[in-house]
Amino acid sequence: MVCISVQYRLANGGDITPVHSMEDAEDALRWIAHHAVDLGIDPNRIGLLGYSAGGHLALMAQLRGREGVPMAKEIILYAPPAIFSSTDLVSSPADLDTLSPERHLRQIPGHIHWFHGTADDIVPFAEAEHWVAKAQELGQAVILYDFPGVGHVLLSDSRALPVITATVERVLSSL
Repeated sequence: MVCISVQYRLANGGDITPVHSMEDAEDALRWIAHHAVDLGIDPNRIGLLGYSAGGHLALMAQLRGREGVPMAKEIILYAPPAIFSSTDLVSSPADLDTLSPERHLRQIPGHIHWFHGTADDIVPFAEAEHWVAKAQELGQAVILYDFPGVGHVLLSDSRALPVITATVERVLSSL
């Protein structure tokens, strides 16, 4: 198994927007696909994992389906935004369409495992429920793991951690 941690530019409210972050994630996946043989990676067995903004980027890299971006077999998401509506970090309203998983919703090949706390005050749980229901209507393989009373920081919760750990181990072993 090969694991790669991707760094992306962080939006700064000025010349770097979340669109740049998303392009960085897509570029990283293209690079991985291009160097798969050298890295010992089977491009048909790629998995993605992302937390919050990183989960948003992993999901969007798949939903946008840009040329050269490999499609993941498994996608593990921790509390990503599903409805991008804040104009605080974007340079134009058109960027909201570019960044919104809801606006790019389509069936993709990978299985999505979405972990979310019902008490998340950063990314409301209702966003996850809404997106997952719409994705399932399209036939997307997606499971929403909800954690009652848990906030945005899932991995520090003793109730969520065993479920997340077991699921991630099972998913990674399937790759």
